[in-house]
Amino acid sequence: MPYSTVDGTARAGVDYKPVSGTLVFNPGVFLVTIQVSVFANLIDDGDRSFTVALGQPYAIVHGAPTPAGSVGTPATGVIHNDDLGGTVQWSVVAFSATACPASATTNCSVTLTVKRFSGGAAGVSIDYATVDGTGNALHDYVPVTDTVVFGAAEFLKTVTIPVRPGSTRGSNFGVILSNPQGGAVLGPQSTATVTLN
Repeated sequence: MPYSTVDGTARAGVDYKPVSGTLVFNPGVFLVTIQVSVFANLIDDGDRSFTVALGQPYAIVHGAPTPAGSVGTPATGVIHNDDLGGTVQWSVVAFSATACPASATTNCSVTLTVKRFSGGAAGVSIDYATVDGTGNALHDYVPVTDTVVFGAAEFLKTVTIPVRPGSTRGSNFGVILSNPQGGAVLGPQSTATVTLN
């Protein structure tokens, strides 16, 4: 009886190694095993499946293949996901930086840390954007909207926000995380405040 694997949501060569061949049932044999190798990845892509299709059973009669029996429903193989995007949030909710002096000829900056836990899959991203607080984007900082991308087994990423020369001491602004992708979820520390001391 011929057999072959058929893609479903799983893809041959990416999620599993395709196989095909012929099953031989010798006299008195009622079970034959087909082995399909699956590939590990580091992407939170959910469970994936493929099927194993069986062809027309046949027997060799007088040296020639002769149809024998019927074919049942194709078997389905499920590759269960074992990769997690994790939870992404700011490392702390309050950052501080030195106010940029008016004498500075270029922008100063403040660096913030985004952390991920409970998962290390690749393909995880999260957006961040600045918002005014007591400080404003026209005078105290340069507004930024961007995306942080985590690779496999990356758990800490940094973002840099420019601070304008002559920024007001004691002023603050917020930076908000949103739109987690790649199987990640947003943690409770999704908004951080930056104070210019």
